Amino acid sequence: MTRRRPARRTGARELQRIGGLRPQRVDLHTHTDRSDGAGSPDEVLASALRNGLTWLAIVDHDVEPALPAGRHAAGGAALQLIHGAEVSGLYAGRERHLLVYFPGEMPESFRVFLRGRAAARALRYDAAASALGLPAADPAAHRGERALTRQHLARALVAERQVSTVDGAFRGPLRVGEAVPFVDIDLVDVISIALAAGGLPVWAHPSEDDIDAHLPALCAAGLRGVEAHRPSLNQNVRQSIARKALEHGILVTAGSDYHGLPQQRLGRFSVRPEEVGPFFVALGLDPSAGA
Repeated sequence: MTRRRPARRTGARELQRIGGLRPQRVDLHTHTDRSDGAGSPDEVLASALRNGLTWLAIVDHDVEPALPAGRHAAGGAALQLIHGAEVSGLYAGRERHLLVYFPGEMPESFRVFLRGRAAARALRYDAAASALGLPAADPAAHRGERALTRQHLARALVAERQVSTVDGAFRGPLRVGEAVPFVDIDLVDVISIALAAGGLPVWAHPSEDDIDAHLPALCAAGLRGVEAHRPSLNQNVRQSIARKALEHGILVTAGSDYHGLPQQRLGRFSVRPEEVGPFFVALGLDPSAGA
């Protein structure tokens, strides 16, 4: 008697492929050359489409989005682009970063705020450049159209042959608190401005120690979420940060912090929409719309 092999169970991802739908893949933290990333907004979008992301947030440092929010498609692939920005603020004596997301197009009030923040970055850049003997910021940076960062200073130091590598610049002339002035806005004020504009403020890449020390106070100030899932953390730390966020009644997000570095490939890190479900609920987005 011939024994029949049990039928193989079809997984959810295979069912999606059979039905003509791609698995949903989410990355809520990427950068372009409008701040310290390596590719243009169009190039990052094209890479995300090629590599199978269905939800993408471009959150350049202190600069407004260059592409429209919503659906983008090319080559038979499609994704939903979420508007946002990564805004710097001072808290407990250190610069911290806040990811601010919007349910649709970023409102003009927050765009104006970001143009001011990018222009302030240009002034800080000029102060550091003067101390380091580097050229001043370009006019576009002073107009708030692009955001200059310590990464730009590091590259300039390499170009001027003051150091041999970008890492050497950060270990030497660009050590925290030396050549580069501190950011001139408090993180709590950034949270308030984000909420007033209808944004969703999320703490970007906090350490577990920072979560323990500062999460209660920042939640009281209006923080709505924490970036818990990211490739630089092992699974145990991710789960610990996510658990602490949920204990404080706020949501968790996930992002690769993609900058287009040689060792990075956009789409290598992603999560499924259900892993960050409350994020979609908070923004009033339909997670299935990315398919």
